[in-house]
Amino acid sequence: MTPRKQPRAKKAPPPPTPKTAKAWDVPPFPKRGDADSTTTYAAVGQALSAWELFERQLANLFSSFVGDRNDELPALRAYGAIATFRGRVDMLRAAAEAHFAAVPNAHHERMIRKLLDTAQNYSQRRNEIAHGFVNGWRPEGTPVSEHGYVLMPFMHAPRKARFDASAVAPHSSPKRPLLRPTYLYSSAEIMVLCHRFQILTQEAVHLPTTIFYERRRAEKLGLLRK
Repeated sequence: MTPRKQPRAKKAPPPPTPKTAKAWDVPPFPKRGDADSTTTYAAVGQALSAWELFERQLANLFSSFVGDRNDELPALRAYGAIATFRGRVDMLRAAAEAHFAAVPNAHHERMIRKLLDTAQNYSQRRNEIAHGFVNGWRPEGTPVSEHGYVLMPFMHAPRKARFDASAVAPHSSPKRPLLRPTYLYSSAEIMVLCHRFQILTQEAVHLPTTIFYERRRAEKLGLLRK
């Protein structure tokens, strides 16, 4: 009698690949807050100003795609009229698509696509800085002497404050899970983001002029209407 073959044991699925950290990810909570709230407020102002300078370069880029750099105000105003950053980026992508369809340049197209993708990821961190508030804080389980100041979200923001089922909110009636913020920024974390916004500006600053002269050459060759 032929022995019955034993079924092969199924191989265990490979463990999930750990997510690679990105530069625009929310940083870990600080070990302690700022000693003085004015330090936190100053960092917030610097970061938001750095972002606005970056957006000015994007507005200039939009002007180069669709307008005349000798009279760029209409294009700049149109860019600023779009209420959300996502909407402004979508408008830039559409303008870039039309431009490179008429004036192909794979290198410049890749540069702009990468810049817009990166900026869209960083815009979430910018919004956290813009919509957070400075408050006193100390890490759980640390003495009162560790009290400092951080930027944190309001608890009414569902995406920025989430329930922790493993902990119960103190003094809550009825008992409910503890709400925890998804981010806490001291001036140190904010200034790292500020520096990255400045790098975005450096990467973008030459693009409006580059695109302008690219269009000017295309006009001379009859590829675009003047």
